[in-house]
Amino acid sequence: QSSQSITAFERHKMGVESAEITADFFESRMFVNNKSDTLLYRLLKPFNYDPSKKYPLVLCLSGVGGRGNDNVTQIAGCWPAQILSNNENKKRYPSFLFVPQCPNESHWGAKNLDKFPSNIDVESLIFEVISELESEFKIDTTRRYITGQSMGGFGTWHYIISKPQMFAAAIPVC
Repeated sequence: QSSQSITAFERHKMGVESAEITADFFESRMFVNNKSDTLLYRLLKPFNYDPSKKYPLVLCLSGVGGRGNDNVTQIAGCWPAQILSNNENKKRYPSFLFVPQCPNESHWGAKNLDKFPSNIDVESLIFEVISELESEFKIDTTRRYITGQSMGGFGTWHYIISKPQMFAAAIPVC
């Protein structure tokens, strides 16, 4: 079947199915803070992980289409996570990939806005998870990176402005 005869819905469905397959390579995790706020996320460990070595951490923020509570669609909504998790890139650039799922009524970095009425402080949750991951694994704190597309691009800009010393580099897209 030619790509011209595939509908937009079918392409979207194939993308979601592809993301579900990609998400299977990531460990499904959940973080709950002391206020009982919850952040679902996926974590991909470095290829041939060696606990005696330090590795970079890449925070990958999805676009608005990755919001939800299924802990899968954030992979479909985050091209950087899809690109960095392919076999060639996993081998070439061994790192931890942290892909959180933004809750439905939230936005990366946009707190207390009328448009996003969530009481969850997603920004604090992100940084709490990073701290927890750095306690659990050997992560090189001088090699933290952040990237995101669309809403995730906004979040990337917001987080590097709010914590300029935290990340070694940032790649906001769109």
